[in-house]
Amino acid sequence: MNNDPNDAWKQVREDAQALRDEIRLKIQLGGMDARDAFHRFEKDAEHLAQKVGADSRVAWTDLVRGLKELRDKLLADARKAGHT
Repeated sequence: MNNDPNDAWKQVREDAQALRDEIRLKIQLGGMDARDAFHRFEKDAEHLAQKVGADSRVAWTDLVRGLKELRDKLLADARKAGHT
């Protein structure tokens, strides 16, 4: 088992990118509120990409959590609208 913090950090960044990509695909089914929320996340992600250190790891983890919540909301809204 590899406990290298750099591997964990890389995985968090990859998770964030994968979620961003998934949400981009689903955002077309969402309304303006979803688009606005996603654009705020993207702005935050770009800002975080410029930071280094433990604080940014926490921030990236929070960003991934928020992206997952946004994705889940978009999926639920799409199901309600009959788009899935």
